[in-house]
Amino acid sequence: MKHDLPVFDITNIETDKALQSDIIAAEEEYGAYLFTGYDPKIEACLKKTQEVARNFFERPLDEKMTYDYVNYDHDGGYFPKGGEKSAHGMQADTLEYFMIGPKEATSEALKEAWCPRPEVDTTFDATLSDMYEAFQALDYRLSVPLSLYIFGDETTIKENSIHGNHKLRVTFGAQKGNSIAPHRDRSRQTILFPRQPGLTIESRKGEVLEVQAEEGMGLKNNGYQLGWLTNDAVLPCNHWAEAKTDGRMSIVFFSHMNGDFVLKPQDKFVDRIPVEGYPDTPMTVTEYAIYRKTFNDPNSTRTEEYKSSKDAA
Repeated sequence: MKHDLPVFDITNIETDKALQSDIIAAEEEYGAYLFTGYDPKIEACLKKTQEVARNFFERPLDEKMTYDYVNYDHDGGYFPKGGEKSAHGMQADTLEYFMIGPKEATSEALKEAWCPRPEVDTTFDATLSDMYEAFQALDYRLSVPLSLYIFGDETTIKENSIHGNHKLRVTFGAQKGNSIAPHRDRSRQTILFPRQPGLTIESRKGEVLEVQAEEGMGLKNNGYQLGWLTNDAVLPCNHWAEAKTDGRMSIVFFSHMNGDFVLKPQDKFVDRIPVEGYPDTPMTVTEYAIYRKTFNDPNSTRTEEYKSSKDAA
């Protein structure tokens, strides 16, 4: 299969300097890249997660609504069609989701944003938990080139993501044409395995690229947290999705810096003019999550004290 995005074998991502340099070039131009060379056990986790998730989404709506995201402060559980808005809160998504976060609050800062995981059934819960852990290990490996680029060492991103409010989300389009609106994620980065057609990203130059990955290949794309740290030297990836066939499913991991990590342009990027708008003053990751949520989710129970005249959503 021909790919419009760069494809990298990440087997030696922690040590291969030439590979790290090529990855950074892709981060700057596309805000995303495809990768191979990861732990093959992830493929087994993906297949099991698809199986249990499909069984869940085929349940009657009233049964799924038992796990309504409203019960989890819009931070986990089941999102029915139209339950979430993207594109600056203007357009409702028409796919349904199920999402979980960390198993427990492992720091005082994480307690501010942490919500208990919904309990569906033993197999479902254990399968999603295994998938979450596999994604998190992969996320730490993929963070090495950016940690070197932004902070000058391999470990700063990992050490400041250990207690992040990461999310695992399974998305389902029961019917052809169901869609996710154009958006950029508020996370640090996102990992997924888009096996079916329908995902589109936009490059820095405005190129529109269709993305699909065969078995043994994944996709990593950047969110607003990396954009803010680098004044958009690392591009937050604008993307959207549409179910091209009935039953399209995606399994996505959103990784975040720790809740008390302060977001602001790092010294080497401070003179850059960003493409996106960011708040005028530094914010912790937790504050930024609340700030963004007030724009994208006006019904959230979170406070609106972080709204400002400069809309960064």
